[in-house]
Amino acid sequence: MRDTARRSPGIRFDRVSVDLGGRTVLRGLDLCIEGGEALVLLGRSGSGKSTTLRLVNALLRPSHGEVLVGGRAVSGWDPIALRRSTGYILQEIGLFPHFTVSRNIALVPRLLGWEEAAVESRVEELLALVGLEPSLRDRLPRELSGGQRQRVGIARALAGKPGALLCDEPFGALDPVTRFDLQREFGVLRERLGTTVLFVTHDVREALLLADRIAFLAEGTLRFLGSPEAFRACEEPHVARFRQAGLSS
Repeated sequence: MRDTARRSPGIRFDRVSVDLGGRTVLRGLDLCIEGGEALVLLGRSGSGKSTTLRLVNALLRPSHGEVLVGGRAVSGWDPIALRRSTGYILQEIGLFPHFTVSRNIALVPRLLGWEEAAVESRVEELLALVGLEPSLRDRLPRELSGGQRQRVGIARALAGKPGALLCDEPFGALDPVTRFDLQREFGVLRERLGTTVLFVTHDVREALLLADRIAFLAEGTLRFLGSPEAFRACEEPHVARFRQAGLSS
């Protein structure tokens, strides 16, 4: 693990369960994500992956148990401060359509009260970091390609220098070539920054490419936790069936 990773906050789920709509969608989750680690949550739709992610920035509250970020219970955080300290990257990207690229990226630093010179410097830095030409800074999201919009989304999530990134299938809507390029670039970027990453996907190849460790959920229960190499060898029935289907498609 990089030295910079030690300064990034860890995330811990302590016997966490979530009941929604009369059913249990997450059951007794015990999981610790180390500072600077990239942990990929893998599983079928409805397995509890996105529910787990939304517990970290208090978009959902656990019915039982506790979630901790940087050693501090999420219930003890101010929700706004928590969300500004954790970057969030979505498949739908969620850029403000009437904001330019630079205004979208600058949003969180300005909310945090940064001086304007520091905001502008951060925008320039991030455009370069995610591989966007400076000439794109004044364009609106509708004037960009899907891959360019997703790069802006990554830059916006990183703009406030968050210690942790929450990623909910961020590359799922992209064409295969763009998706593969962004997966590789995201992996390099994450290693460089030493940021804690909790990444949700149902794509086996994506998980194997990006993860330090993989957590596999099925029916709201943690069925596997380990390295990509251990995942490839795991014979737990839910894991083996999902892996086979994912690698053969």
